[in-house]
This record gives sequence, structure tokens and C-alpha cells, in this order.
Amino acid sequence: MKLSRENSLYLAKIAALALVYLAAAKFGLSLAFSVEQVSTVWPPTGIALAALLLMGYKYWPAIFAGAFVANMLTNVPAAVAAGIAIGNTLEAVVGAYLLRRVVGFDNALTRVRDALGLVVLAGMVSTSIAATIGTASLISGGLVSPGAFSATWLTWWVGDMMGAVIITPLLLVYLHKGLRSSIQGRLVEAGMVFASILVVATLIFAQPPDSIFPMPYVLFPFMIWAVLRFAQIGAVTATITAATTAVWGTINGLGPFAGSGSTESDLILLQTYLLVVSTTSLLMAVAVYHRQRVEKILKLQAEELKESNRRATNILEKILDDSDEQLSKAESENNHRIITGS
Repeated sequence: MKLSRENSLYLAKIAALALVYLAAAKFGLSLAFSVEQVSTVWPPTGIALAALLLMGYKYWPAIFAGAFVANMLTNVPAAVAAGIAIGNTLEAVVGAYLLRRVVGFDNALTRVRDALGLVVLAGMVSTSIAATIGTASLISGGLVSPGAFSATWLTWWVGDMMGAVIITPLLLVYLHKGLRSSIQGRLVEAGMVFASILVVATLIFAQPPDSIFPMPYVLFPFMIWAVLRFAQIGAVTATITAATTAVWGTINGLGPFAGSGSTESDLILLQTYLLVVSTTSLLMAVAVYHRQRVEKILKLQAEELKESNRRATNILEKILDDSDEQLSKAESENNHRIITGS
């Protein structure tokens, strides 16, 4: 049976998304420590949620396939891998559904309710589904003891939450043509802003934990600079730059969040900091976006008013010119009558 072009394209997209999810999952699992299937750094959640928001619910099989294969590669029983994959799939589907139905989510992230909905509904609520089903699957498969449920669940939830809060807005903003245009023509300034963030983040998170300099709040003025100048693009780019540097440093035992315990507990502390950074940046970007929009509207209105004044002036000048011409003609005719005595 020959597939239609539409079905072939759909299957091709399913395969491509599954491969992207699998690659991101392999990266996330490489940062798992106490449990091989649980990581505090989990980009696939953000990729899956963004994919469903952009492409629709019908692409859920790609998430299931990617998650199932990724977990099978960790040598878990097929039933456990399937359970984890079901949790990951439901997480993305429920997250997208809640955003669409509860807040009427706009992919451009230009409203406060969009930013808060992403953080709360997708970042905190729907991720609990994957954490619960995944942890229960590991326990049922004998890979985690029942007594470790809370610790495993927390690690899973934090990793998925940060994937939704950091990766999803990054993909939504960069794939939105209207938002990408805000950086066009200002690449030099953008390079300076994000290079500064990278340098400062490196100074903070590449130092020993007991160093004087590692003060994470030093990064905030540079984050604000990025958001004020580039709104949503600035927010997501600054956040991913800071997050990547911070995770690298913490995993290597560097920065202000390292050395407090195990690597996983250090990463959980770091993710709390990154949650504040990401949420604050997104909310500030909304305010900046609307300020820029109001400025554009006022500028357009000023130009329209200027054009209206110009047209009114031209009309008035024409009326005056016509009046002067008529008056001169009348005076000329009157003088002619006087001279001729008529």
C-alpha cells in the first residue's frame, strides 16, 4: 500500500522529532548520577512541549518512541522503558493542553499569563506526571528501592521542570519569525551583550566554591541589559547562556552551588536559581515587549498626525491662495469698471 504524500511527510516528521528527542535524552542521561535513568538536566521535556505547541498533539508518538528507545539503551526491562515513555508523553500532552485551554497560550510569550502559565502549568504541574509515573516504573522494575521514591521523584521533577522552563521558550521564541526580527540589524550589540553574559557567567561558575567572586547575583544586571534591549530574544538567549555555563561549572565542582553535597543536590540548588533567572527574564521581557509596542504605536500616530497636519496646511494654503486670487480678480474687475465708467 502506497502512502500518500501527506502521510509520508507526517511519518518523516515523527522520525525526525523522535531522533531529536533521543539525542537530547542521551545527553540528559549522560548527566545522571545516582540513578541511570534520572537526570537533573533534561532538555527533552522542553523539546517535546515546544514540538506539541508548534506542531500539534498528533506528534505525540515521536515523544513516546524517542523516550522508549533512550531508556531501552540504559538496559532497563521493556516494561519499565514503556512506563517511563508513557509518563514523558503524557507530560508533554497534558502540559500543552493546560497551556492552550487554561491560559489560551500564545507561542510568542508576549503576555504575563503566557510566561506564568509556562512556568506553573507546564513547568511545575505537568512535569509531576512524568516524575510520578517514571519513578513508579523504576520501583516496579526493581531499579529503585521504595524508600528512595521521594529523592528520585524530586530529581526527576526538577530536571523536567527546567527543561520546560528554559528549553521550551528558547525554541518557541527562536522559531517565531516576528520575535527573531527584533535582533536583526543589531547583531554587533547583541554579540556584545551575550558575550558579556558568557564572560561573567564563566567568572562566576568556573571558580572554586570558596572563591570570593562566585556571587550569582552579579549576573543579574547583564541579564537585565539583554532583556531591555532585545525582549524575548534577549531573555531566552541570556538564560540558556547562563544555564549552560552554570551547569557545566556545577557538574565539575565549581561555582557557588558546588560542594554542598552530592552533585545531584548541587544541581537541584542550581536549578532553583535558574528557575528564578528564567521566570524573571520572561516576565521582564513581556513588560519590555509591550513598552516597545506602545512606543511604535505612538511613533506611528505621531507620524500620522504630522502627515495630517501637513495635508491640512496644504489645503489651507490652497484655500488662501484661491481666496487671494479671487480677491485680486474682483479688485481688478472693480477697477476696470471705475476706469471705463461702467
